[in-house]
Amino acid sequence: MRSSVTPQQIASEETKIRKVEESVRVFVRVADPKFRQIVPMRFFNLILTAAEADAYCADYVHEKNLRADVARVLLRSVAVTARITTELEELKRSQNSDSLWKLHADSLLALLEVASAVTENGERVLEVARQSDASAEQESTRTSLSKLRDSADFAVQTLSRAESETYAG
Repeated sequence: MRSSVTPQQIASEETKIRKVEESVRVFVRVADPKFRQIVPMRFFNLILTAAEADAYCADYVHEKNLRADVARVLLRSVAVTARITTELEELKRSQNSDSLWKLHADSLLALLEVASAVTENGERVLEVARQSDASAEQESTRTSLSKLRDSADFAVQTLSRAESETYAG
């Protein structure tokens, strides 16, 4: 299943992730506070935790402190999760076209690489939060990383199942 992911594929996904991050930020900032945790996406509603929604409203993400580090991890985690979910839906919708299916499968492979890097960074931030005894930051980071892991695991299962069906058929 793991074909080599090129730097160009990663760069392309990073651009898409930044666009998702920005569109979620705009929605969360202008939405009614009661509804800002449910972000409408193309194929699904993206559900944010309160901490994730707060991070999207934060003006401090460019600072160099734990609070900003946590916010950046939450932003990236949400955006990558949203991209994985979108690509999974695109993959499902393109089952009848081998070339489109491969395009979305390749995007998922690149997103899995990005998710791995986001998780690594999140684990480092989590360790700093543990050392600082910042329990709220630990919990919000843990929750967001868990959602990202679940999404990545589902993508791996989907790609593995598709690969085994391809070789079995």
